[in-house]
Amino acid sequence: MQIIRDVTLTMHTLSLSITVYNVITKHLSAHTPNEACGLLAGTAQHATQAYPIANVASTPRTHYQMEPQSQLTTMLAIEAQQQALVGIFHSHPAGPSQPSETDLQLATYPNAAYLIFSPLNNRWLARAFRLQTQQFVEIPLIITA
Repeated sequence: MQIIRDVTLTMHTLSLSITVYNVITKHLSAHTPNEACGLLAGTAQHATQAYPIANVASTPRTHYQMEPQSQLTTMLAIEAQQQALVGIFHSHPAGPSQPSETDLQLATYPNAAYLIFSPLNNRWLARAFRLQTQQFVEIPLIITA
């Protein structure tokens, strides 16, 4: 699969606070060696809240599927808070730190960033992508204080 690197920062950047990042990585670590997943809410290109969601995939070490009722409830809560779905995150505990062909086939939210987390030196490496004309484009991910 080809990944295009997008060098423009306007309209193609996602930022999140270290607090949100820590919520995500705590969830990922708790579920390793399985993939873990969740949603990110916020405004424009800034994620203000992470919503970990259970992975109910039949092969959770290599795939993720969000528990449908939790996903729906979370999406309704995001809407009720007048926020937007700005991202979808999941882990690749055995790598690589880029979307798989399966990730591309299942991607259905072109206005959301897709964050892939993979372990690197006992930490989580995060990369962000956007879906653009049936391929992923890597975008800058900014972690703020």
